[in-house]
Amino acid sequence: MVTEAPYDPLVPRTSMLPLVLVLLVAGACSSTDSNEVAGNNAASPRLVLWNDTEIAVLEDGEITEIAATGAVSQVTASPSGVLVWTALETDPPSVKATIDGDERSTVDTPTVPFFYEWSPSGSRIAFLGNSTSGAGLVFGMIDVETREVTPIESPAPFFFDWSPDGERLIAHIGGASLGIIDAASGEVEDLGQESGPFPAPIWTEAGIVVVTQLGPTVERGLRTVSFQQARSVVVLIDPDTLSYTELTSVVGPVRLFPSVDGLAVVAGPSGSQTIEVLDWNGRSLETLEGDTIDLAQWSPDGATLLWTERDGDRSLTPMTWSGGEATRYDTFVPTSLFATAYLPFWDQYDRAISLWAPDSASFALPTQTVAGPEVVVRDLTGATASYPGWDMALWQPSGD
Repeated sequence: MVTEAPYDPLVPRTSMLPLVLVLLVAGACSSTDSNEVAGNNAASPRLVLWNDTEIAVLEDGEITEIAATGAVSQVTASPSGVLVWTALETDPPSVKATIDGDERSTVDTPTVPFFYEWSPSGSRIAFLGNSTSGAGLVFGMIDVETREVTPIESPAPFFFDWSPDGERLIAHIGGASLGIIDAASGEVEDLGQESGPFPAPIWTEAGIVVVTQLGPTVERGLRTVSFQQARSVVVLIDPDTLSYTELTSVVGPVRLFPSVDGLAVVAGPSGSQTIEVLDWNGRSLETLEGDTIDLAQWSPDGATLLWTERDGDRSLTPMTWSGGEATRYDTFVPTSLFATAYLPFWDQYDRAISLWAPDSASFALPTQTVAGPEVVVRDLTGATASYPGWDMALWQPSGD
């Protein structure tokens, strides 16, 4: 019952608004709106809904609109529930990261961010966007309190993840090496490892997880390799000593999805993929066999794995696994936004966007119907609730 990823893990991102990009200035400045936005840190679960012009939250059965101007994209929630999104204005042209907490602030960005990831403390936001020159990527960090942007260039990171203490990031640097970025200074420590296009690196309490191949003459005992290698090894690295533990070996493309207790490893070519569920000691708990897997994500409590299996050209079948038992749910068609902007890069967005509710009892799926887009919330018993008119959704963390 294994599903495979229908998309290549590394695909060039396309820019949302090329005209706006051309008119951007490279420097970063900021402003603060006078209006206060209350309730973003509420304790009750909040489902955030958005399309290309509107944002709203569902809380206690009520949908409340969040004021937004211009085009809207890339909504992401901090660990405490504060939102950030990209706002694009055409008159005059501008691109801003809008941070919607107890007060709303905006930060000009040197690109159109297509990915945000909050630090665990919620004090910083790292982002990626396409370079305005049309070549490569732009990576930067926003200090939420000062609203200052620290860009990291030449070469820019690609995939990345925050350390648990929020002081560093592990990153795939310039498409060629593995490095650790200091969040305060922006300095990059090259770990001296050659690399190919491996999947998004992961940094958890257990350590750093990457896909590697053991090399015969590597000083630190580790050598990262590309997807084209016939067999690769998933390893857990101690970030201080750079010692490593082999978790499993894989063949073909691979993506990694961590939980509090272990790891789901999606591997193999499209049409013949598997999901291996591991604990942090490398003990295999289950191998699920399937066809093509678009996404996988663990529930917040780490007890249930959600994934989708291909069912025809556009349809996906949601599946869950928990305690050795797999459950199949009704097939759905993802919205165009979900299918094109998020699913091809889901091993990256998995670290920033939760489809699961904080109580781990339900998940949200952006769904295309004959009547239009809607977000369907499905609980583990199969019961559903639908919210028409929305292209994408995420659950805000509980903040506990």
